[in-house]
Amino acid sequence: MKVTIITSFQSGESKSRRIYNVILDSFSHFSSDLCILSCEDFVGVAHQYGPEDILLFANVNFNFLPRNQLETIFSQVCGYSVYIGFDDEYKLYETAYYSQFVDLLVTFDLVAFEYFRSTGRNIIICPHPVDVLDVNLRSEYRFDLSFIGQVNSIDQSRYKYLTMLKDRYPNSFFPSLEGVSLGESDMRDVYFNSKINLNFTAVTDISNHLKLPFLNYRRGFKGRPMEIGASKGFCLSEFSPSIQKFFVAKHDLDYFYAYNDLIEKIDYYLANDHARRKMQDNMFLKVSNYYSASSALNYFANKIIEASQNERNARKINDANKFFIIELDYERLLYVFKSCGMIEFILAWFYLSFQSRRSFFYVNIKILTSVVARVFK
Repeated sequence: MKVTIITSFQSGESKSRRIYNVILDSFSHFSSDLCILSCEDFVGVAHQYGPEDILLFANVNFNFLPRNQLETIFSQVCGYSVYIGFDDEYKLYETAYYSQFVDLLVTFDLVAFEYFRSTGRNIIICPHPVDVLDVNLRSEYRFDLSFIGQVNSIDQSRYKYLTMLKDRYPNSFFPSLEGVSLGESDMRDVYFNSKINLNFTAVTDISNHLKLPFLNYRRGFKGRPMEIGASKGFCLSEFSPSIQKFFVAKHDLDYFYAYNDLIEKIDYYLANDHARRKMQDNMFLKVSNYYSASSALNYFANKIIEASQNERNARKINDANKFFIIELDYERLLYVFKSCGMIEFILAWFYLSFQSRRSFFYVNIKILTSVVARVFK
């Protein structure tokens, strides 16, 4: 079995390359034939994949091909094809487009999961994999309040919230308000050293391709709550049904629903260290046990392997059913020949030719085999 990731990211983009190498590594106990291909290279070798192979499409861009050519390319693929929707919150239209060509969708967003499931797509939802930090005991916190993430281009409500919070809580850290981005280690350090880490979930539809009534009311779920939990920080998140699927309110983290609710909960948790620390400990334990990179990716790989095996078993059953139907057609034709006479037999024979070419071919082969066997008996 060969496992291949097809992506538009080039090998020079080290961070994306590392992510895909980690994903491939989760399949290493199923196969030793693992590789990463660009979309352009995949086009030339699509026909070489067999039914036992697995193809993972992640951050792909096949815009260099007309739709009819793309359909032809995917029709040549005999392997089990999986589309990974890393950014379903913002790019639901891309997942909707590529879902037409694959056997399975993988999403990290509950709204996308429910939408595609309602349309009859084969889809699974997985948690975001994160690396759990080997944290030390903190002597004191550097920040009362922090937020790491985009502000301007995603949702204007974030900018309004953060500017008001900055004035109300002087010891807060919102680098994105100043246009400053942090590296991963610096982000994790902020999560660990902040009493309260904010997470916003509102999603703005940035696509003109897929306009559905609920899109501008979605609440997404990226990996930030997982990263905060893995850094042993406390997360106060805007509500999202996707987060609710993985974490329990008041036990692992807490939610806010509007600005006044946010202010009330910030004041409460700044004044109640015990409640905040208890939840951050619970969340750290849950992320460590269930959503760490190794656990989440093993779950991811196992679910895909299981789905591909179920698909192959279903194909075998379908093939067996086809031959069972052929046997039934032969028995029906034999009954007509014995009971109804030659004219009815010829009519039934012609009817079978129009009904199923496959069955007609195999029934004729079986008739000829029977005739030859009787002649030479």
